[in-house]
Amino acid sequence: MTPMRLLAVVLLVACAARAEAKIALANSNVPTATVVTELKNHCKETVIVLDQKAADALVEVQVTDEPRHRGQTQLTVYKGGAAVFSTRTTKAGNAVKDMCKFLGTLK
Repeated sequence: MTPMRLLAVVLLVACAARAEAKIALANSNVPTATVVTELKNHCKETVIVLDQKAADALVEVQVTDEPRHRGQTQLTVYKGGAAVFSTRTTKAGNAVKDMCKFLGTLK
């Protein structure tokens, strides 16, 4: 492979790795502002969009009141109508961080 081709491949891979992940929130009882703040803290290229059809994934964020898990944040990621990732943590920031790792956009 010529040096020029190698450089082109490296640049393409770097651009692909920096692709923005678009999520839409649904059925969440956590304020969008809280999720945005945590995205800024933990994710490189993840943004919240209002149009669910434009989103790569649908995300549900709930603070639970179940007796065993009261106050914990549950986060579920849906793609193509199927739940593909779920986490339960004591803080919203940790749930978002776990989601970012799953989406491949962790800082």
